[in-house]
Amino acid sequence: MIPRPSAVLLIRVAWLIVMIVVLVFWLTAGFDVRGTAPQTTQGGEHHLLALLVLSALSFPSGLLWAGLLNILAYVLHAVGYSLDLPDAFLVLFAWLGFVAIGYFQWFKLLPWLWHKRRKDHSISTQY
Repeated sequence: MIPRPSAVLLIRVAWLIVMIVVLVFWLTAGFDVRGTAPQTTQGGEHHLLALLVLSALSFPSGLLWAGLLNILAYVLHAVGYSLDLPDAFLVLFAWLGFVAIGYFQWFKLLPWLWHKRRKDHSISTQY
């Protein structure tokens, strides 16, 4: 008999699938063959939608990552430095950050905190 996967595993797989779907949407939302971002309003809206979904799926840490990326972009622009990288590479970098932070937050840190809280609670109720 095949063992049934746990609910946590199913949630983890579903979360990763949605993140991959968002990446595919983000990379195909108007990029040309050279990997440059669209300069149209619709293309910008597609990128904004992808960022909003990624921020929601990795909330609240994802907001910190998005803020860090914006601060970094602002500082680089203010000092006159331009990254000569394809926009698709920058999208992949941002996506990897959202995935890493969100995965750590939801599937490592939160379960650890939950188990720690339950353990601390069970110790305090014994006395």
